[in-house]
Formats: sequence, C-alpha cells, structure tokens
Amino acid sequence: MEQKKIIFFGCPLDCDEKHDSIMEKLTHGLLPGGEADPLYHVLALIDGQDGAAASCRSAGSIEVPAWLQPMVAGSARADIRVENFVEFIDQNGCRKFADRVRDFVEERILPDMPCLIGVDHSMTGGVYEALAAHYGAGNLSLIVVDSHTDAIDMAALASAIQYDMDTNPHTVYDPDDPFIRNRPDSYNASSFLGYLLRNGTVAPRDLYLVGVGDYPDKRMLRIKDRRMRRYVDA
Repeated sequence: MEQKKIIFFGCPLDCDEKHDSIMEKLTHGLLPGGEADPLYHVLALIDGQDGAAASCRSAGSIEVPAWLQPMVAGSARADIRVENFVEFIDQNGCRKFADRVRDFVEERILPDMPCLIGVDHSMTGGVYEALAAHYGAGNLSLIVVDSHTDAIDMAALASAIQYDMDTNPHTVYDPDDPFIRNRPDSYNASSFLGYLLRNGTVAPRDLYLVGVGDYPDKRMLRIKDRRMRRYVDA
C-alpha cells in the first residue's frame, strides 16, 4: 500500500472584527520577505529536513483578498475597517471560504492527508467535512485545543454581552458600539463547531474540547436573567 503524504496548503483568511485585531493589522507590516501567507514560512522551516520530500509536499494556497489576510500592505489597508469585517462575517463569508477549503481538499489532496496552515478557525470545518465525506463521519474524531468554545451562535453571545453592559459597571463593552447588536447568526470562528454538530458532520461523542476557558462559572449558572440563560444554555 503506497504511503500517504502530508499535503500542506494554506488559506490566509483573517476576518476578526475585534478592535485589537484590526489595530494589530494596521500596526504590523508583512512577514519577512514581504509575504502575508504563513504557509510559506512553515514550508521554509520544513524544507531541507531529512525525509521531507518523500513524506510531504505543498498544494499551494487558496486565494484570499488582500484586506482579509493577516498581514496587509499598500492600498488594501484602506479597507481595514470594522464595518467591512462585520459585513463579511454577517453575510456568511466564512462559510463560503470553508466551502472552498472543502472543495480544495476533495479535488486536490485526498486520499493524502491535508494539513491546513491558516488563520481563521472556521476553515477547519471545510477540511473536516471533506474528511467525513471520504472516510465516514463515524470514523473520525475532532480535537480542538483552544480556550474558547467555538460553538456559540452570535445571538447567544450578544445576549450575554447585553446583560454584562446592563449590570456590570466595569464592562469592557461600549454601549454605543453598533456592531454588538442585531448581528445575524452566521458560520464563523466563534460558532463553526455548533454548525458541524447540528449538521451531523461530527457527533458529540467524537468532539473533544481541550483547554476550554470560557465555560460558565458557578455564579453565571445561578443567574436567572433570560439573556444570560441563553448563553449558559448554549
């Protein structure tokens, strides 16, 4: 049986709409060598390693608009605005790119082993969907190492934020921020695991969350307010 190779590929999508992430983009330039895609820096580390040529190769990267990449230079910096990222997420831009990732894996990588070098967590869903279709969903497990539970829909998260603004005098949220209200549910980095569970792509017994840091504490579990109950229930 021919040994499968590890196929590295990239999708440098970075659509985080949070203020700190946007300021980081505006503060930092491109990676060394004028490169914005982290895939090529990973490949440079692998290149020359013993046995690398026999065990792995690169399939290239999925094209991402310059303003949606993790490092932005030139005229694309004018598009680095909260409004643009919010619109991208709310119009299910992450779902569209995850679909492209799924198709890329199906058409250019399988039956070899895909290794995605990316930024936005929700792209994992595209890879997993391709693998589940190929091997059968019951033959896979998904292990997520992250401090966030990326299975919370936007409405539940917004409810918790609203409760915090109304009851916490030291809230970190700005009540005048128009982008924390009336956000539609969408497939994104904070919710994609919920979509995979609801669609049956991954079964609860096959999903392992390691390092969760945002699980509701005992105080939150006792709050009766319907907004916090919605978040806790999620």
